[in-house]
Amino acid sequence: MSLNYDQGILGSRTKAQADALVTEAVSLWTNVTTSTVALTRGPDLPVDVTSSNYSTFLSNFSDGLNPVIYDTDGSIIDSMFGVGAKNSVLGFAGSAWNNNGTQCAYTEGRAVINGYISVSDITMKVVLAHETGHLIGVDHTQLDNSQGLVNSNYPLMYPIAYRGSSSLHEDDTAAVSALYPNATLTSVYGQLTGNFTQANGTPIRGANIWAKEVSTNKVFSFVSDYLSQNTGYFKLLLPSGNYTLHAEVIHTAFTAGSSIGPYAETSSGVSFQPPLYNNGVAIAPVVFGGSTPTQISITAGCAASAIFKMDGTGTVGGNCGADNLSPTVPAGLTATAVSSTQINLSWAASTDNVGVTGYKVYRGGTLVGSPATTSFADTGLTASTSYSYTLAACDAANNCSAQSNPVSATTMTATASSHNIALASVGAVASASSTHSSAYPVGAVNDNQRTGATWTKGGGWNDATFNTQPDWVQINFNGTQTIDRVVVYTLQDNYINGIEPTDTLTFKNEGITGFTVQGWNGSAWATLATVSGNNLVKRTLSFAAFTTDRIRVNVTNVLAGYSRIVEIEAWSAAASGGSDTTAPTVPTGLSATPVSSAQINLSWAASTDNVGVTGYKVYRGGTLVGSPATTSFADTGLTASTSYSYTLAACDAANNCSAQSNPVSAATMPVITSSNIALASVGAVASASSTHSSAYPVGAVNDNQRTGATWAKGGGWNDATFNTQPDWVQINFNGTQTIDRVVVYTLQDNYINGIEPTDTLTFKNEGITGFTVQGWNGSAWITLATISGNNLVKRTVNFTAFTTDRIRVNVTNVLAGYSRIVEIEAWSAAASGSSDTTAPTVPTGLSATPVSSAQINLSWAASTDNVGVTGYKVYRGGTLVGNPTTTSFADTGLTAATSYSYTLAACDAANNCSAQSNPVSATTMPVITSSNIALASVGAVASASSTHSSAYPVGAVNDNLRTGATWAKGGGWNDATFNTQPDWVQINFNGTQTIDRVVVYTLQDNYINGIEPTDTLTFKNEGITGFTIQGWDGSAWTTLATVSGNNLVKRTLSFTAFTTDRIRVNVTSVLAGYSRIVEIEAWGN
Repeated sequence: MSLNYDQGILGSRTKAQADALVTEAVSLWTNVTTSTVALTRGPDLPVDVTSSNYSTFLSNFSDGLNPVIYDTDGSIIDSMFGVGAKNSVLGFAGSAWNNNGTQCAYTEGRAVINGYISVSDITMKVVLAHETGHLIGVDHTQLDNSQGLVNSNYPLMYPIAYRGSSSLHEDDTAAVSALYPNATLTSVYGQLTGNFTQANGTPIRGANIWAKEVSTNKVFSFVSDYLSQNTGYFKLLLPSGNYTLHAEVIHTAFTAGSSIGPYAETSSGVSFQPPLYNNGVAIAPVVFGGSTPTQISITAGCAASAIFKMDGTGTVGGNCGADNLSPTVPAGLTATAVSSTQINLSWAASTDNVGVTGYKVYRGGTLVGSPATTSFADTGLTASTSYSYTLAACDAANNCSAQSNPVSATTMTATASSHNIALASVGAVASASSTHSSAYPVGAVNDNQRTGATWTKGGGWNDATFNTQPDWVQINFNGTQTIDRVVVYTLQDNYINGIEPTDTLTFKNEGITGFTVQGWNGSAWATLATVSGNNLVKRTLSFAAFTTDRIRVNVTNVLAGYSRIVEIEAWSAAASGGSDTTAPTVPTGLSATPVSSAQINLSWAASTDNVGVTGYKVYRGGTLVGSPATTSFADTGLTASTSYSYTLAACDAANNCSAQSNPVSAATMPVITSSNIALASVGAVASASSTHSSAYPVGAVNDNQRTGATWAKGGGWNDATFNTQPDWVQINFNGTQTIDRVVVYTLQDNYINGIEPTDTLTFKNEGITGFTVQGWNGSAWITLATISGNNLVKRTVNFTAFTTDRIRVNVTNVLAGYSRIVEIEAWSAAASGSSDTTAPTVPTGLSATPVSSAQINLSWAASTDNVGVTGYKVYRGGTLVGNPTTTSFADTGLTAATSYSYTLAACDAANNCSAQSNPVSATTMPVITSSNIALASVGAVASASSTHSSAYPVGAVNDNLRTGATWAKGGGWNDATFNTQPDWVQINFNGTQTIDRVVVYTLQDNYINGIEPTDTLTFKNEGITGFTIQGWDGSAWTTLATVSGNNLVKRTLSFTAFTTDRIRVNVTSVLAGYSRIVEIEAWGN
């Protein structure tokens, strides 16, 4: 709607100044993203409104005006409210509504602002925004110091102008959003509705109902029975969070124009009568849940309900506290027929606010599978039949997305009674009129490989007579056969990245364009089919059934001079009865081994079949890349340093194919032409001009760690002479080496969360800005390169190849006084015939030990190498999961009660890696059925004997954070009585619980860089050394466990199961005067 500004001035402010303040104040309500309110400026009022003409504008609610009147001298307010009112009333406003029987519609509003009282612009904007709130129908609120607010942060709609900023309070925003909601409301707010009643159920009208979010202390309010429903009804819009619910009386000072709600207009109003006031005495504030307040969890879009009784009891219902948001709709669904009975599906992963736990696959609207991954094999289908699929993503709360767009695929034609009897694997033998060389063997034409990906390496046949045709290839079967179809595969154009040929794939470069298919009739060759003008890579020729023991393909025309055939198939004629419909067993034992930067070798155990396995289909990332007849396959043409995932299916002559195997992964080797010979692991030794302390050892500069994440804990070198350069670090190699490149890594700015430095990562804080690289020539240091003005964390320096047994990095300029180096690399010059090609020995002694439901620890004996072992590759189920440089590894993030198999390879600086070790297996521990019921997130509430300050809140002891990293900033509790013990912390559970274990975490020494405390982490500085654990038995505290002489940061105490609704940790002795607790856990069923 449009507002109409007054023509006059506002006290000492000009009209322009007043107008500007009104516009700014009005914008606060217009800019609420969850509300439809849109206020604009319309034409100004036709006159200056004064005490002599105000009734014309204030009393007429049908003139189409929404006046904002400037009562410049307060005379309008005095006229309406009595002489002297202008000394205290800053303004008033109201609105008119039209109830058409089903809906209350806004009609008009008006506001009067007092210019007589001199106030600041901030206060005036607060007044203007407050009255604009009334003008659009928003009432007063009573949220003040009784809710813990400071007066400068009272809501804008508080009856007194305390607010210290011209902005909306969260209660103001929720109120206008409730009155005028827009479509985005449920993406921000949940809803809590209910009834406030006496213990006997009698509704209570006119009480102030408010909710407080426990972590942010934000508050929201509503007056019970506001719309006179006579049910004690209240409705609160609340952002996501955990809330306590409260009730209190309306202050008796808030009547008439300052009233809070409809029942406080006069001193005799319902808000001031029993049961809220008794003989003028207000009831004490009521908390839902009483001494252990109930926390109500609210999420955006949810709806909670509550029966809130004046004695603090009640019930909660609705769908809040649960995840009610669905995952995104799956995209990229594809369906691929892999046999006459199977279609494989794959899709892109969906996302979810909590996490996607699985998918539902629908075939023709019927649920057929619930995979947890992004692929699914639909089996047991009918041949030559089209199937349609859709897909939904679901989360742990069983919220499921809408179904995806459908895709369709048709199963392959049943060929159960027709076999390819040209295969070498079933005894057929190939021969040819001529063969170009051993790189193009005729035996390749019946090895069940059709892509040509290994062309010139045994991947197909090429004749020996350039531009001279005809040429022929002959297949002798394993005995006499009846055939009715031959398929000839020629060379596809992009054979280097060859795909499985389809019936429509064409060629333009080197294929055969004309040929005949012949069968031997016992005395002569009979022509079965003739082709001319061919451009298909895969050409299928059908003919009348013919019985023979051999066939020939006579090539008559070609492109590019030679006859080129990749594969020939001869299919036996269909015969009634005896159909083979049984697929081979699923292949097992699939392993993937990288052998170079471009090749990964696969091997597996043979499958079995009722008739016989004729070959296998190898899939890389779901794409068919090979069809070997044996139990191994070399995948070539890959990208260096890239991980690939493989699966495998076994097939028989009737094209029955098994389901795909479990996947395995391997990463190709990097391309290496040079090695880092500065590494300590290959025998190099570092020294320095000086070293600050043992926290900054020079040995860190060649330990193959570049992030600086453990800086000040052995993660890099720091000199000892502040603001005095040059400083130097020297690396002595393991013998004389020829180098042409040195890389120097200095300290990155955010080293605490350090990343692997890139070539462009810069620093601003503490790096080295100038240095020289020198090499020893046998009698003196020779400068190889000089750097100035450096700002790169990783600085690579190239120079002419230089032969030496040592180098120096001389630091000449730095930031922040010290020379700081994290790593130095010296790379050997590439030389043909001189690279290290010897792999380390295979690791032995591999052991696997489960340490939790999600972690297995590995250890092994060190391997040896002719140069030096630089690290190991850890494989879980064939997939690379770690690259440790030591002889141990912790594999985390595992699934409980699950068996895992591990192997291990050792590698050197030239990326020569050993064969994998013998496998070992271990099973993660089961998930413990006990849960931590001391957490605030499950309703537990912490209190203490005393608290040092708000920087050490007792609420920190059950927030599930144990490191103390934010100590003195809300990260743990500290008592208020120095050198005076005992002190106690109490945890009230969310109801009665049975517990048998309490864990107490005190402050670790290095809390600034705090780690997750282990069972063996000790302290020396500020921990608690003595304490007891007590449980309340209903009438007294019972001691459950006692500790003295403690030096463990994490102290676990187990005891006989005890049933209680609260515990206490009584601290009896400490280090450094205060009781300090970071976290308390109570574990029970």
